Amino acid sequence: MTKLKDVALMANVSITTVSRIINNDPTLTIPEKTRNQVNEAIKKLNYTKKTNKKSKLYSTTKQPLIKIAIVKAYRLQDELDNPYCLRLRQGIEDYCSKYDIVVRRLFLHDPDLENELSDVDGIIAIGTINKKMVARLKSIKSSIIFIDMNFNTIKECFITLDFKNAVDQVIEYLHILGHHKIGYLGGLPLNKEEFDHRDVRRICFEEKCQHLNIEFEKYIYEGHFTSESGYTMASELIASKNLPTAIFAANDSIAIGAMKAFKDNGILVPDDISIVGFDNISETNYLNPPLTSVEAPAYDMGALGAKVLLHHISLNAPLPLIKIELPCYLIERESCKKIK
Repeated sequence: MTKLKDVALMANVSITTVSRIINNDPTLTIPEKTRNQVNEAIKKLNYTKKTNKKSKLYSTTKQPLIKIAIVKAYRLQDELDNPYCLRLRQGIEDYCSKYDIVVRRLFLHDPDLENELSDVDGIIAIGTINKKMVARLKSIKSSIIFIDMNFNTIKECFITLDFKNAVDQVIEYLHILGHHKIGYLGGLPLNKEEFDHRDVRRICFEEKCQHLNIEFEKYIYEGHFTSESGYTMASELIASKNLPTAIFAANDSIAIGAMKAFKDNGILVPDDISIVGFDNISETNYLNPPLTSVEAPAYDMGALGAKVLLHHISLNAPLPLIKIELPCYLIERESCKKIK
């Protein structure tokens, strides 16, 4: 009998990718060529999707259902503005739905947070949280995993992205194209008091530029992770009359806003300036030109976080103090150009 791994092997992709294609996952963004390879492998191997019955891995009729809380360290508007946040939460909730896990959504600054968390079996905290709030959450519930949060020391159980390798890919790619003046458009949290450290993407950006002797200091702007902020930052950069030859944006929303500002000011992408985004949201394929971006597996990160937490809850075992980094990769489209 043909299995998912057989299809994945023939198509040269991961089993997760095959599964998400078969189940028509709307958040999956991959090249059309890859999708066609998977569909062709399915036909050749005559793979048939199994009927999916609800798993009883974590619940039985003799036991109450497991309840977990998703604590979000951002506002509802941030999730609406940033598809990355939505994909992350969907990964958690889809995994929990598969195993009949009850999910409660909360925000970090809900006034009744302690009471809301009193009867849950575990917590998944997502987003940037300062040390004081980390300690507060851990005092409420010991079964807690942090997602999309990068700690300097491993004293928690957390899952994050391999930002260093991702940013290295971006800067090396632009450097090979001949760019020696590269700008950075980034974001800061709305409440800076809750931010213990700089964005990892900016740190890695500066380190890589210094290593390759790339000029960058005059081209760093930080606002918010929104298209509006991207437009504002790019407009300020244009007004300075000192443009770099390329831009690295900390997320795709910023990049989209920046591209609009360049267009409004008669600056062509990529003829006059190249730009690379981060997250690879679905809109990047439909821009003019399509945006080169870093694929950040937000959905998979959320699903993995739920899997790790629920596994240890089911075993009645404490979560290990570990750091899991998920790889990212650069998707080349048409927003970058080789220069002399």
